[in-house]
Amino acid sequence: MALEIQTKQINVNASSEFTFTNTIQEFLIGISRFRLSYGDSDHWVKTVSLSLNQQQPDSNTISVQVLGNLSDGSGNTIDTSDSFAIVVVVAWTGTADHTLLLANGDANTVFTLPSSSTTILSSILAGFDLAYDTDHYIAQINVSTINVNRNGNTATLSTTENMTDRDGNWASTATFNAGLIASSSSSPGFEVKATSNVYNNTNQSFTFNSAWTNVQAMITGFNVEYSNNEGHWLKEIEVNLYCDSVSTVYAVSSMCDNSGNVQSSEDSFVNGIVIGY
Repeated sequence: MALEIQTKQINVNASSEFTFTNTIQEFLIGISRFRLSYGDSDHWVKTVSLSLNQQQPDSNTISVQVLGNLSDGSGNTIDTSDSFAIVVVVAWTGTADHTLLLANGDANTVFTLPSSSTTILSSILAGFDLAYDTDHYIAQINVSTINVNRNGNTATLSTTENMTDRDGNWASTATFNAGLIASSSSSPGFEVKATSNVYNNTNQSFTFNSAWTNVQAMITGFNVEYSNNEGHWLKEIEVNLYCDSVSTVYAVSSMCDNSGNVQSSEDSFVNGIVIGY
């Protein structure tokens, strides 16, 4: 029995399979990077969203489809050839471990924890849907870190999501998809470290209690906003959290238009977790 992690870059509206050597006992899917782009042009925004559809066609395989939407009210839509997500599948394979929970859900999901006392309890972001009533400029897109609300041996997830043009218009639709990692074991075979406010093009150091060979970053929330509290058209938004060693995580939280307006790197950041295994 072991924790196994696989990643793949999948374009929006495309699918891919993740095949594991051993039988999958439980799993969750999340993201470490995504880009949503209009392509070469920039436009107003009505809807910005990302979601992951999952299926398990057999005991060793997970199939994931990436769906994304970037659109205005005039028929301009996402360029799927330039929009993608790096999907992360975290799976426990081999013999079942009843001290572990790996699962996806949303705000309506009640998760049953392996125990009322857990050694690991961490959430990840697996998708979001933000929409105005009609199209507007974009000034800020924010999906706060997914909160875990615990009640004995059950838990629910919540977050705060915002999209605004800073001219009084806010998203009228704001939903999310997420995942939960929980363990009640004193030696689960992996560790989870949280990272907080890793600002655009910066890094943050962390230390595991044990010496792990592999690490994997996953996004739990993000904030990206233009400079000077201004709203502009949007060409693309990109969020990325990645490790280049077992002790350092890097972040990209960016957006731009075609007129030279870019994110405020002092205000744009990514939150996440790093799994050592």
